[in-house]
Amino acid sequence: MLKMSPDLEEVNARFLSPMIEKTQKRIELHFFEYRKHVLEYDDVLNAQREHIYETRREYLLGKDPRPTVREHVDEAIEEIVDRNAPDGFENNEWDYQAIFRELLQIFPAMDYGSVQDLEGFKNEEEILPIVKGWANEAYEARIAEFGEDYRQIEKIVLLRAITQLWTEHLQSVERLREGIGLRGYGQIDPLIAFRKESHTIFEDTLRGIRDQVAQYIYKMQFQQPPPPTQPRMERVDDDPPPRTNGAASTNGQIDWSKVKRNDLCPCGSGKKFKHCHYGKAEAL
Repeated sequence: MLKMSPDLEEVNARFLSPMIEKTQKRIELHFFEYRKHVLEYDDVLNAQREHIYETRREYLLGKDPRPTVREHVDEAIEEIVDRNAPDGFENNEWDYQAIFRELLQIFPAMDYGSVQDLEGFKNEEEILPIVKGWANEAYEARIAEFGEDYRQIEKIVLLRAITQLWTEHLQSVERLREGIGLRGYGQIDPLIAFRKESHTIFEDTLRGIRDQVAQYIYKMQFQQPPPPTQPRMERVDDDPPPRTNGAASTNGQIDWSKVKRNDLCPCGSGKKFKHCHYGKAEAL
């Protein structure tokens, strides 16, 4: 029947019209659900974006970054100590060497203490004040070295960490979003899975910002630009001395025999010798 119908002519068939309408509704429902999920995914990411942008805006507008930086350093040290504490299963002893080794990745702990200073302590309440005290001494030494310029270093380190780790976070979330729809085949709501896993990624991002700030704040250097040099003024004569091509003698007389035809004339006229005194020199 379809082959016999002319082009652009409406097809009226009882069995065909309901089939087309049903297929159209199914397609429209599919794309509606897709757009709905896109908006829901965007809502999850927008909440994270607002938190990062608000934090970044505060420091750009002049908020003092020092309390936040020092808090990041303390939290990083607390995690180091907790990670190397005995867990009662595999590790029954404190790993003082590992604690000191990881502290050296943040600040020069060897200038303020040693592994022997930690040995003998058996709980975090005793170890944390010691290692935090070392970190504070190193921090105060940096402040004394750079003075008020150190606040600029703190701001740069903090903003750079936020920008870099947030960019990596967006890439990770985009990769998660591309394959999250496959969770539906495992009877898992893709939206719930996306919320849960993107939140885990966001927590890792915040932890990465903290660790990067703690590691870079003791290593960043601030170099003052060199003062501009004053240009040297040199005297330039309007009329440079004539080139004599070695024709002038010590007594001021010109030895015409040493002047070549295409050389500038030693008289200072600016002409070639052959167009100036050549004829007169030949007559001498």
